[in-house]
Amino acid sequence: MISISSQEMFVEDMVNYILSRMAGDHDQDEFVDGKPSRKFLIGTLAARKDTSTDLMKIKDNDTKASIRIHRLKASVLVKKTALQLNPEIKIKATGYVYYKVKKNSGSDQISKVSESGSISDEQDDIKSQWKRLAFDHNRNFTPSSNNTIEEHVDFSNIMTIANHDPLIRKKTADDVWNAKISVQTSDFDEHHILVSFNYENCGIEPLKDSDFERTIFNCKLSVDLGNLEVEEFCDEYLYEGHKQRYYYDFRTINCQAEWIDNKKQFMTGHWGKFLQENIRPRSSISGLNLLFSDLMSPDDFIPSLDKLVVEMKKYLEYYRNNVPASVSRDEFQPRTGNREKTWNERIEHIRQFECLILRIESGINLVKSRSRVKDVFLKTNETFNNYYISRGVSYAGWRVFQLVFFLASIESIVEEKDLDVVDVLHVDTGGGKSEAYFALVSFTAFYERVTGKKDGVSAIVKFPLRMLSIQQLERISGIIIHAEKVRGRSPTFPGFPFTLGYYVGNRDEEFPALYQEVRKRLYHKDGKLITPPPISLVLSKCPLCPPEEKGDIRLHDDPDHKRILHKCDRCKSEFYIYTSDREIFRWRPTVIVSTVDKWAALSQQRRIRSLLGGCGSLCPDGHGFIPSGDRCEEKTDEAFQCDNVRADERSSAGPRLSIQDEMHLLRECFGTISSHFEGLVEALVEDTSSGRKLKHIAMSATLNGSKDQIKELYHKDSFVIPEQCPEGVGSPNDFFFEKLDGPKRIVYGLKPNVRDNHYAALRTLLHFAEFIIGAQRDLNSNSSDFCSRYLIEEPIDAQCLIN
Repeated sequence: MISISSQEMFVEDMVNYILSRMAGDHDQDEFVDGKPSRKFLIGTLAARKDTSTDLMKIKDNDTKASIRIHRLKASVLVKKTALQLNPEIKIKATGYVYYKVKKNSGSDQISKVSESGSISDEQDDIKSQWKRLAFDHNRNFTPSSNNTIEEHVDFSNIMTIANHDPLIRKKTADDVWNAKISVQTSDFDEHHILVSFNYENCGIEPLKDSDFERTIFNCKLSVDLGNLEVEEFCDEYLYEGHKQRYYYDFRTINCQAEWIDNKKQFMTGHWGKFLQENIRPRSSISGLNLLFSDLMSPDDFIPSLDKLVVEMKKYLEYYRNNVPASVSRDEFQPRTGNREKTWNERIEHIRQFECLILRIESGINLVKSRSRVKDVFLKTNETFNNYYISRGVSYAGWRVFQLVFFLASIESIVEEKDLDVVDVLHVDTGGGKSEAYFALVSFTAFYERVTGKKDGVSAIVKFPLRMLSIQQLERISGIIIHAEKVRGRSPTFPGFPFTLGYYVGNRDEEFPALYQEVRKRLYHKDGKLITPPPISLVLSKCPLCPPEEKGDIRLHDDPDHKRILHKCDRCKSEFYIYTSDREIFRWRPTVIVSTVDKWAALSQQRRIRSLLGGCGSLCPDGHGFIPSGDRCEEKTDEAFQCDNVRADERSSAGPRLSIQDEMHLLRECFGTISSHFEGLVEALVEDTSSGRKLKHIAMSATLNGSKDQIKELYHKDSFVIPEQCPEGVGSPNDFFFEKLDGPKRIVYGLKPNVRDNHYAALRTLLHFAEFIIGAQRDLNSNSSDFCSRYLIEEPIDAQCLIN
């Protein structure tokens, strides 16, 4: 078992390695091959380009991905009266410079260059490398109002050291390194002054300058404010329509800043660090039974649901009692950390919590009073219980917010209520959002069967990116397969089997448009079947097999019905999962998992109407559904052609549920395209479903601007589940979440100063790989030393740490 402290030490070493390599501060960077400004990207201050140069003469390679930040700045806020005390401020500017030196003449490459006589730039790079020198410059300033005091950094000492180096390639000119530090004061408001500390590279870099590196590296300012008292900055803004205030100490440009000693000394840095609080969804509340096994029992589930409502009402009463009766809604609450919020925001969260309770009570009443809804609820819990047992998880159950979301959504499915409201499921990544909407998808599929819908699409799940949809596909496949197993055992749920469609197809080979393209993977060129059949791309292991004996899911051709079946090679179970467009149009899966861009082509593919409740009927030859006015299959490049044309009959209604994951990614032009087809899909479903609209569910990792976004996407109102605790994030009185010790995530933000973000990300990954390779090498060469370093007992645990 690897302890948290071992993980923290390992990660700290990794981060320090990456940051030092990105800044040029590592021991390995004392000598470097190639110009340092191409390697060290954070904390750098570049010289300005020579403005007298004709930019048209600069080649693409000289400007590609070039960013030239030449100044960093950190500002503090002080009262105007503070400068009347003539405070003395001590500033220390530090950094590195590089100069070109000769390499040791040991390599064959250098020997060949020496024999050739003349030296090109490329050959010069082979014979030379760059050597690092550290410098610092100290200066005391006494600032006054609305004034700027500056001083140039003295490079004479390190210039002397460099020019006396016997290996230097070319003597350093006086103007190669040129920088200044300054203190600037300006009025901030009636009572305050902004004091800014600047560090600037004043050098000019000519067009061709391969002999000198004028960029300054690892630039930092250390500032001792002496007796100068600083104030906090305060920004007031609107968040979801509520006033909030945020307090902070520094305003910075091209750097970060942090206190060293009790708001008297600070230092600039090259990165920001954020510790995300370890707030997790509650999986239990004292006295509340959330187990699937109990909620699938007709005798046990009602007391559990009633207890849930009782507990929520206790919390509601507590929230109400903690709002002073005489408080003004526009008044700010006591400050928490760096933030202030109004009482109005707290009261609105309480009101939202009360509305949520009412919705849950409505859902529970439907489960209690209607036998079919009760049966569907029990079967949904049975599905999840079986799913987790098959994964080797005993006594699995709902997280609190999952069950609350499920119950609050039942009325929209059964009574078709609140269809003009989009429910926003807001939980951090990894918190269990997917299982929450899986429950609603399963419930909807069961409910439509028990109310007479025997086939067709019940739910559409959309993702912004295919990568995101693939990650979810195996889990939702497992749920649908277990739901079908439960459905097949009960005569209460007639009709076609529950099926799944992965609707992302285009011209690629993995998920094509045609059944023929999937089918040909199962056969050799001579027409014989490949043995054993290929494994599914969607579902690799059988969800129905015991956890210790999982079979592989392999693809099998079903020539009679012109479709591909997924079959377990151990238990022989068959699953209906369709991955080509034409199969999806003909077999209209119960649940469709797709991407946003796929639905953007809605107006260009008439067979999509089959998925939205369009008229038509089944092919008499068993090929699936035929839309009215179409032939069964007319495409000449498909594996078959069928000329059957069926009557223009009313088919099953359109889908009842539309789910949008990662809604926060649907912004700007992407969101505009999405909003266009969302309106068209809604109109088509209304037309084919007797005026019933879709129930929209949206998942989002952020709530900022979500109301406006939903209004633009769907032209509907929104309701957040679970709403933020009225007492704030991390409160011990949060009904849905609990705060655990330590951080959940540690996030570092790096700002490259001389190259673009893409290049900087690649170099960051390079240094990450270097560290992991080095750690593996250390473990292999001396496992006892490695284990001792990270407080690990066994080498096998150390290997797990690296992995």
